[in-house]
Parts: sequence; C-alpha cells; structure tokens
Amino acid sequence: MKKLMCRISAFCLAVILGILPLFCINDVKAADDVIRLRVCSWEEYIDEGGWSDDEVIELESGTVFGKQSMIKDFEDWYYETYGKRVKVEYSCFGTNEELYSQLTLGDSFDLICPSDYMIMKLMAEDKLEPLSEDFFDTGNELNYYVKGVSPYINSVFNENEINGESWSRYAAGYMWGITGFVYNPEVVTKEEASTWSLLLNPKFNRQVTIKDNVRDALFPTIAILKKDLLLDDSFVNSKDYQKNLLYEMNDTDESIIDEAEERLKDIRQNVYSFETDSGKADLISGKVVASLQWSGDGVFAMDQSEENDVYLNWGTPEECTNLWFDGWVMLKSGIKGNDDKKHAAQSFINFLSRSDNVVRNMNYIGYTSVISGGDNPLVYEYVDYCYGAEEDDTDVIEYPVGFFFAGDDEDENYILTINPEQADRQLSAQYPQMDVIKRSAVMQYFDNEANDRINQMWINVRCFNLNRISAKQWRTLGIAAGVAAVIIGGIIFGMTFIMTPFWKIHIGVVAAGGVGVYYYINHLRNLIKLNVNPKDYSFRTRRFLGWLAPLKYADDESYQSLQALYAVASGGFSGKGLGNSVQKLSKIPEAQNDMIFAVICEELGILGAGILIMMFIYLIYQLFKIAGRAETVFGRAMVAGIAIHIALQVVVNIFVVLMIIPNTGVSLPFISYGGSAVVFTMAEMGLALAVDREHFKAKVKRKAKQIIEEKELAE
Repeated sequence: MKKLMCRISAFCLAVILGILPLFCINDVKAADDVIRLRVCSWEEYIDEGGWSDDEVIELESGTVFGKQSMIKDFEDWYYETYGKRVKVEYSCFGTNEELYSQLTLGDSFDLICPSDYMIMKLMAEDKLEPLSEDFFDTGNELNYYVKGVSPYINSVFNENEINGESWSRYAAGYMWGITGFVYNPEVVTKEEASTWSLLLNPKFNRQVTIKDNVRDALFPTIAILKKDLLLDDSFVNSKDYQKNLLYEMNDTDESIIDEAEERLKDIRQNVYSFETDSGKADLISGKVVASLQWSGDGVFAMDQSEENDVYLNWGTPEECTNLWFDGWVMLKSGIKGNDDKKHAAQSFINFLSRSDNVVRNMNYIGYTSVISGGDNPLVYEYVDYCYGAEEDDTDVIEYPVGFFFAGDDEDENYILTINPEQADRQLSAQYPQMDVIKRSAVMQYFDNEANDRINQMWINVRCFNLNRISAKQWRTLGIAAGVAAVIIGGIIFGMTFIMTPFWKIHIGVVAAGGVGVYYYINHLRNLIKLNVNPKDYSFRTRRFLGWLAPLKYADDESYQSLQALYAVASGGFSGKGLGNSVQKLSKIPEAQNDMIFAVICEELGILGAGILIMMFIYLIYQLFKIAGRAETVFGRAMVAGIAIHIALQVVVNIFVVLMIIPNTGVSLPFISYGGSAVVFTMAEMGLALAVDREHFKAKVKRKAKQIIEEKELAE
C-alpha cells in the first residue's frame, strides 16, 4: 500500500511538472500582448478616484465623477478604444532635480511630467522623443490635447525654443500657473503684497516664507534688484516690452548673480524660512502672514484656511511674475523606437486632456490645467461652478478669462460674473487677469557656465558659514551653550554628590547659586514695578519677566504658560477623558512638545498625572538601584548620571507647566513629541540595562565559583 501511494504521488508530481511550463508559456505570451507604460509624475498629480456620492460635480454639459483611479480608467479606455491592453507602471518624484538624478542613475521611464526648465534641459541634451505628426491631427476626434489646449498656452509653447525647435515639438502642457504671495489681509495690505520687496520688509520680520529652490528664489530677487527698471513707464510701454522683460528676468551676468547673492542673504535674515512644502501649513496655522507660492499651492492654502473661517488673499507683484509650466514628454531611453509604447504614451496625454478628466484633475490637484476644452464648454463651466456668483447676488463684477479660453480677452462668451473678493483670491491665482499675464516671464534654461555660477551662489546663501554669523547670533549661540552647560553641570553635580563624600562643598555651591538667583529675581521684580517693556530685553529675561508677572504679560510673554495652567485647572481630579483636551487644539503653543504634561492633566486629571509621576519616580528609583549594584565605578557613575538626567527633565518640564520655574523648553522623557529626544533617551535605557546585565553575569559567576568551592571542600 505504501509503495502504491508513493507511485501515485510521483505520477502526480510528474504531471504537474509537465503541465506547469505550458501555463507559464501562456502567461508569457499574454504578458507580451500587454503594453507596459512607465509613467513618472509629481506626487498627487493625477486623480486617484474613490469619490463619494456627494462629491459629484453636476455641470450643464455633463456630470463629472471619479469612481476609480484615472490610471485604471485610462487602461480600460485604451482597451475599449484600441483593443489592446496597456499596464501603467506609475511612480512619483518630489523635485525636478530628483527626477533628473533618477534618469542619470539609470531609471528608465517612457513618459514623465517635469517643469518647463527641466523640459528645456532634456531638449538641449537630446533626450526626448518628439511627438508624432498624428498627435497634432485635429481631424482625429481622440486627439483631445491639440483640440482642447488653450490658445494662449499653445502660443507660449510654440514661441519658446531650444536649439531652434519649439517646446510644442516635444512637450504637451499639463498644468500651468504663476508665482505670487498668499497673504493674510488682516495683517498685510494689498499694496504690501503687491511687490517682491515684501520679502525684505522689516515689518514682517520672521513672518514670511520663500521657496527653498534656487530658481524660485532667484526670480523675485532679480525683480527686487531691477525694480526701478521694471516699473519705469518707458520700459513698460516699450514696443518689445515682453521680449525685454524676458531678457531682464533671465539675466545671468556675473555682477547680477553677485548682487542677487547679497540680497538673498538679506532675505534669509528677514524671512521665517526657506521651505519646500511647509509654507501652506504655516499660513493656515498662522505661523506666517505671507508666503511665496506657486498659484496651485496658493489655491490649496486659501481653500484649507477657509474651512477654519480664515480668509487669505492672493497677490501678484507689480514688478513681474514667473510664468511656469509642467508638461508631458517622452524619453528616448524609454520609448526606444517602440511604436506601441509611443502610441500608448500619446494616448495617455490625450486621455488626461479630455474635458471631464481635466475637471477631475483640477478638482483633485487644485492647479490649473492647460486645457481650455476647445468646443467642449465643460472646463469653463467648472470654473464658473467654482467661482461664479449666485444668481441672486447683487454685488458682482465682471471677470474676463477669454485670453485663456478663446485667445481673445474681449470675447463675451468667457466673462465670469463673480463676487468682488474673488478678484483677489483663488480665481485670480488660477486665471490671472490680462495685465498680470502681460508682465509674466518664463525662466529660461541656463547653460552650464551660468548654472555653475547660480548653483555656487545658492550654496553660499543656504550653507552654514561661520564668517556670516552676526554678533546677535553669537550671543544667541552663547545663551544656548550656557543653557546646555547648566544642564550638563546639573548632571555632573548630581553624580559627584552621589559618588563623593564632600557633601558640604555641594551644599555650599547650591547656597551660593541660590543667593545669585535671589538677587537676580529681585532685580527683575524692580523692573516690573517700573513697568518696563519686555521687548527691550533679551529673550531669556523676557521669560523670567513673564514668570514673575504672568497676568501683566498674559498676551505675550506668559501666554503659553497661562494657557497650560488653564488646561491643568480644567482637568479636575479625573480629567475630561483621553483625547478630549480643548486647550491642545489651538490655545497651547507646542502642546505636543514642552506642554504635553498640561494636556495630560486636562485629559486624565490629577489622578492620571499622579500615576504618571509615580511611574517616573519608580523608573528613577530602579535606575539608582542599578547604579548601586554596578560592578564598576564607571558603570555606577554612568547609570547615576542617566537617572539624574531623566529626573532633571521630568522635574523641569512639570515645574514649567505648573509655573514653579520659568519656561525653559525641556521635553518630558518618553512622552513629548520628537524623534531625537526619544532615540537618545532609549539609548540611555539601553546603557543602563547593559550595566545591570554585567552585574547579573558577575553574580552568576560568583555563585558558580562559590558552589564549586563548597563542593571541593566537601570532597
């Protein structure tokens, strides 16, 4: 029986092994029939579908709805239209430079969506596959791009050339826009936001952001340097104004770049930060009052802020603005002369250019498509749907967008009726007025020599240099070093107090320090009596003033501390429940960091806070136990230092929240948000456990030696 079962098993295995290759061959043949299209674009630059029923966009000419991702929709559409399977392998990049690095390192794509200057660079390096003649055939009803692209955008792509060839020969536009300021109109006036000089305005010191990108930072800087020329009537009214504007804004002369470097250094001192994507969140949260943004991101920031009843505006500087484009291009290294791939890539562009898909992507991304729709009114209806005034609104103005949709700004078919405020908000960012378009310029592709000069300038601006540190910055560094010295000194003091018998000396040091602190606090109390302005004193002094007179400086110096106390007080004995804190939502600055104990008190009450404190006490007690039984003096000193360090952090953090001591910005171990603090604290725990492990190893060895010795004596 056993032999029979073995034979049957062997037979079945042979059959499976014989049939399996047939299935594999069929799979290979099936795979060969599928066109694999490798596409790389910006993150979140194509609608991912999954719309709910209430997200449906009802327009006069049709309904727009995204049930599944546009990638999947394209794959299905391509098969239904051409009878061939296509599989899109979709990936994303974060910056144009990142994309170029991927290409340089050997990543291969068929279709990519870089920005204008990268398109120009790839054209200059002969890396792009030209669009086929069939792609521009207006008689083909499936060529949605050429039939629907905006006349204005089409003219820009035709007029801009690299090596005698226009962009339109190699690139199809996708999204476009300008750069300007998103600003809070309650703080920044329209006039202040209408000039690039806002970046240098001392009134808004540390309240404005700029892009951490050499080209997006260089453009406004050149505009600041040439402001007088750009606003001169003879220059503006000249016959070749736009040609001259293009030349001036792309000036890479060595002297201009040197001047730009110095001006950017001044900008760096005045702005809140150079940012890549945080500017929108900083605006929405109120950290900054203005931010240099691409128009699409500006729309996103304005939309998000309105959800919190905060209304931001869009301002386009009067000097000029940067006109930018993202567009689809095919790579020679990917297409490799494969007609099927080229057809699929161009069909992908066309599919995205179909009016309903244009609306889907604009709704999803927030940016402005280059597609106006041609004879299909769906895109225009969507713009009216988003920004048009209601029928019963009486306070309205006319807003022409004909330059984009028809190539004629006077076309009566493309004049929106809007509420006046939209002329300074989302609509003005997405579809600027003609006067803005006239003073817009594309940043051109620079040759290697100019690029090297510009990149070196950017390194000089953005990289740390000791020679550029001001006296004020040196003082700040000195204060920071002093604070660090106090913390480290406290740890050393505690360690030596434990490890040495000279306790009288330690008491003497504490007493001397106490006398110094007493006289300093007395001095500050006298200043408070004199009603001094805290702004006239250093940052550290202001913290002491806020601590000594919290109600007097409730709106500024002691605001954070008072809000924390309110949270503690409102928690009561048992708290409001986990996650139910009100103060953390907007009242307490840095609630997740320095003031996390206040949130714990509010949510868990005195009971929860007391349990947490007991847990810390138990942890510190166990650390001292480990220090006491350590095998070496080094181990004992190290673990004692770790225990003191954690104890100091816990005590200082809790005392700050309870306003027993001035605000210091020390985190609560294991609980406050922050990666580096958690990593180092966990590392300390690992070191302490390692010391204790050595103790137990030594203990086992001693016990074993004792047993052996007792055995030998017994024998």
